[in-house]
Amino acid sequence: MRAASRESLASAREQLTELVNTGTGSATQGSAAWQDLAAQLRSVAALLVAEPGLRRALSNPARLPQRRAELLESLLGSRVGAIALRVLDVVVRQRWSSAADLLGAIELLAVDSELETAASDGVLDDAEDELFRFQQIVGAHAELTQALSYGGSPVAARAELAKQLLDGKAAPVTIRLVTMALHGLGGRGFQAGLARLVELVAQRRESQVAYVRSAAPLTVDQEERLTRHLSAVYGQQISLHVRIDPAVIGGAIVEIGDDRYDGSIGRLLEQARTAIAR
Repeated sequence: MRAASRESLASAREQLTELVNTGTGSATQGSAAWQDLAAQLRSVAALLVAEPGLRRALSNPARLPQRRAELLESLLGSRVGAIALRVLDVVVRQRWSSAADLLGAIELLAVDSELETAASDGVLDDAEDELFRFQQIVGAHAELTQALSYGGSPVAARAELAKQLLDGKAAPVTIRLVTMALHGLGGRGFQAGLARLVELVAQRRESQVAYVRSAAPLTVDQEERLTRHLSAVYGQQISLHVRIDPAVIGGAIVEIGDDRYDGSIGRLLEQARTAIAR
């Protein structure tokens, strides 16, 4: 997103935060209300995907914010609840760099609402772990990756497959988030959508994700020491996700955002080969 859209998204997310902090609206009703809000926002996002003209009209900077809000209420006022309409009103009054950014913002607000559901149910940590593990499982099986990512297959069919794989093994909120990734969260592919969801859950937990590739599982002590060290370096809580990768040979590779720390034996061997070749 460009600067204008990022600022608009921040304003819209503040609307959801206000619901939590002030104890008004759906926040007083527990996770069921947040889940309902998320479902309504998802339905609006689906409508905007199907109706690009409406998407453009609601994000058109040449149309006054009040007129965009009136259009929104005339079309959706009887189809969504008061809280959803309040949030969407804030969204369409903002300035967006593109219609796609407007759509992406509504999708993100739906995710935020689901994360409030998870927080209310006390399964936020579980959701992060389940999303990451499912991402790794899908990535390790080419046929499964194709079955869940193939654009020619109806989303409903792929969502049913994901549900069958996760039913009884993951929290309901995790399954709903996976379904959102199947719809192409922010225009991303399925795997990238899952990775983005892991990051968003970590942000909700006020932590940052560190992806670790290691040739062998880390011990509990190693994970704790690495987490403490990275938390001290970055000045915030670190959520560690470890993936076993035999190609590392030994040591580990750690990736946090755009930062990459390669302490693998594979890298040392490559450096040695380069030095010998010279």
